[in-house]
Amino acid sequence: MAHLTTANLTKILDGLVSRPSWKVIMRSIGASESLAFHWRSQSIKAEKDNDRSSPFFLEWRGTWDYFHCHAGRARSENIITYEAQIRDQALNGIEVPVLGPDQRPIYRERPEYIGASDDAIRRAEGLEPWEDVRRLRLELDAKGRPIPLTKVEQIPAPLRLRVLEQDRNYIERKAHDVNVQGEITVQKPLARLPGEARPDLERLKQLAAMTPEQRRAALGASGVPLDKNGRRAMPLLAPPLNRDLPDDAGHGLKPGPAPFVRPQQPTPQEPPRPSYARPQKALDTGERTGDGRDIPPGGFRVA
Repeated sequence: MAHLTTANLTKILDGLVSRPSWKVIMRSIGASESLAFHWRSQSIKAEKDNDRSSPFFLEWRGTWDYFHCHAGRARSENIITYEAQIRDQALNGIEVPVLGPDQRPIYRERPEYIGASDDAIRRAEGLEPWEDVRRLRLELDAKGRPIPLTKVEQIPAPLRLRVLEQDRNYIERKAHDVNVQGEITVQKPLARLPGEARPDLERLKQLAAMTPEQRRAALGASGVPLDKNGRRAMPLLAPPLNRDLPDDAGHGLKPGPAPFVRPQQPTPQEPPRPSYARPQKALDTGERTGDGRDIPPGGFRVA
């Protein structure tokens, strides 16, 4: 309980306005985040018991209340601070440091020494020729540290639009034309035919409350279809197809086309063997041979 003091509780509440992180705030007093929730539960219990002697009943910003109630008001003030910061950034932008190619910050230079040589700066500052003047070119703060060069960037346009939409005048509105040209047809409700009797609703209700067997007995109906003679009507179904029969014979259907059969090609005959004898005409007419000798009819002379 060394951390439980009024000064520490007040420091926590002040810190919650600017930094709404229990872990960071409790670290500022050297305590853990879990201790903050333990104090909160004790503060709620003290409020239920109306125990104003509890250390969690304290004054903060001119108001006496319990610690958890003050924490709720600190959260509300943090929201107001956050909203004001967003509005300021949307109006004036965000100041960010300028980085060089090596991602190191660039520092502001003194305007009077921009473009001046080292010797000129030494003469202006009354320095010796060997002294370094690089630091004298930079602007320094009150503690003698270089001031980084910064630039102003605007926050993203969607975020600026969300800030403006808090005012109803900047809320986007779209007009949709819903005029439809056409005809609406209303169907006439069903009506009874001329001479048709009005249905007996009580009778229909009684039939609906019966089982199917009782309903058929009351109506004299049958569970199977009957013909005009009162006999059971059997549906006439086509016989099953028998693919084993040729052309599906017996099923009453038109036979399908005959299967394609390749026609047989005639057996090729051997061509007649060439003959080197004299033609028959020369043998029958007794013509002469090339050497002038006579050929007898029906033959030829072999030398």
